[in-house]
Amino acid sequence: CRPFRQRKDLLTVAGLGPKTYENCAAFCRLSLGSNPLDSTLVHPESYDLATWLLKKFSWKLSEPPSSKLLLQQKKEMKENWTKQASKASKKFGVNQERVFAVLDNLIDSMTNVDPRLKDDDASGVDSGSRSNKAGSVQSCKMLPPEFSSLEKLINATTPMRNIIGTVRNIADFGAFIDFGGQNDGLIHTSKLGPIRLTSLLIGQQLGVDILNVEKNGKISLAVAGLNMEATNLSRSHHNSSNNNNISSRSGRKRSISTQSGSKKSKKRKISNK
Repeated sequence: CRPFRQRKDLLTVAGLGPKTYENCAAFCRLSLGSNPLDSTLVHPESYDLATWLLKKFSWKLSEPPSSKLLLQQKKEMKENWTKQASKASKKFGVNQERVFAVLDNLIDSMTNVDPRLKDDDASGVDSGSRSNKAGSVQSCKMLPPEFSSLEKLINATTPMRNIIGTVRNIADFGAFIDFGGQNDGLIHTSKLGPIRLTSLLIGQQLGVDILNVEKNGKISLAVAGLNMEATNLSRSHHNSSNNNNISSRSGRKRSISTQSGSKKSKKRKISNK
């Protein structure tokens, strides 16, 4: 095991390229690194923003305020820190959600909260959401063993509600979830509900609904508690394809009728002459 002095040292690992580094850097925390932010949950791409926020709020990672005070401020940060978030958003060219996400990561790091064990309010669920919080695993269960194979899952009735899943990977368009099946499923950003994609962490448990299982192994999920309906991806693609074909055919017909009309007008002109 080689000693890492900073997160950037991950790039020296054979086979670990810039994209993989981008996806995993925030999950590798170095307590004795050369940069204090390497010990936090903040992603390296947000270090400039995090440094500015630490200075703005007079926080020191080596001497953080009391955990009780920080957690209380965190609950009310969107109400009390909107002005600071707006200023940071303009200064660093990011949206306010990113600013609040970095604040959230800084506070969790200073209070030593295990991000995988956070409750829904600390996991990115907006305040004021429904009582049975979206994504909560409290009322969820493990996937029944009889549906562990893809073949049996394809024949299952969907949607299948309230299944415990674990975040395996995060992309710009959504999160890949291990819900106990043969293949991981995808929660698209449009199916996250009140949960912010930036708040999800690899290894975090999340309640999910299985909406659709394709024969090619693609599985569509949604956050549990949103009660989204089952979707058939193949059918929707087929319908959109048919609509495009119909529109293109009607376009050809209009083109043909226009051409025939122009020929008739030419014949009239010749006959008039």
